[in-house]
Amino acid sequence: MALLPPHTQTPRAPGSPAPSLRHAALALGSSLELCLRSLNNLAERMTHSPFLWLATQHGRHVTVERYVGPAAALAVVLQLQVRSGCGAGMG
Repeated sequence: MALLPPHTQTPRAPGSPAPSLRHAALALGSSLELCLRSLNNLAERMTHSPFLWLATQHGRHVTVERYVGPAAALAVVLQLQVRSGCGAGMG
């Protein structure tokens, strides 16, 4: 299956992936890198925000990394249950 007209195709090494697969992999990798960098920057900003720290005792605080991770995991699990119909009998 040719993606380009025959006169514009460049020869490929035997066993190398098709250009469309290569481009799709690069696009997926770039998107994944962008998401991870954005989340890292967001976590860095949240770490330095004093409004997101929970005071547990006088002089003791819980950082955002300690309580946002489990809360986000719980939100994802609940969302997946609702989408799959497992939570249909709840509430």
